[in-house]
Amino acid sequence: MKESTKTLYEAVAKAIGMEDGVAPGPREKEFLDDIKAEHYNDFLSGIFPNPISILIVALKIFGLHELAERAMAGDFDGTSAEAREYLLSDEGRSTAKRLGVTPDQVRRAVLRKDRGTSADIEADNPFRESA
Repeated sequence: MKESTKTLYEAVAKAIGMEDGVAPGPREKEFLDDIKAEHYNDFLSGIFPNPISILIVALKIFGLHELAERAMAGDFDGTSAEAREYLLSDEGRSTAKRLGVTPDQVRRAVLRKDRGTSADIEADNPFRESA
């Protein structure tokens, strides 16, 4: 299980009382199984085109509004390591190519050790519109 998925799974399990020995109901178990299957992972979903948006709706349906707020704040987004792993995968490279990202831009993104400030990241963003 990826780190971002593990964080989400643990937060949901705690919120529905599993830490206190409460067994999840069938709907909650199905939701937890979907989380374990990486359906809400930014890079691995394969089911949802916008997995975090779907996650937010699902959390609200289950009445987990605090976790929905955390999801909107990015607490369950894929990690930098997960992003690099995806970018180096065949699927990630194919996606980058379709989006017009050059292999050199992929290499720079993967090799960057210190992401710097948000201004630094935006300056190196291959998807930004040129001025």
